[in-house]
Amino acid sequence: MGEEEGAKELTAEVISDARRIAGFSLSPNGELAAYAVYPFSRREEHAVSAIWLASKGAAARQLTAGTAEDHAPRWSVDGGTVY
Repeated sequence: MGEEEGAKELTAEVISDARRIAGFSLSPNGELAAYAVYPFSRREEHAVSAIWLASKGAAARQLTAGTAEDHAPRWSVDGGTVY
């Protein structure tokens, strides 16, 4: 089997740079999705996560940042606010 173009060798550095998505929540009108992005971290490290917002045909954008563990985004009934 040959190496696929653009494929990376699986190393500790590649794994530590990886992210996982959790807490997916679709807006009431179905146009937007909010989700949490977590880094893979060691058990003794603090897992810093952020909430991201995505819509069809546009680049996702980060809504939160910092040292908190932001998770489980939820929408207001009117879809105007993410909690």
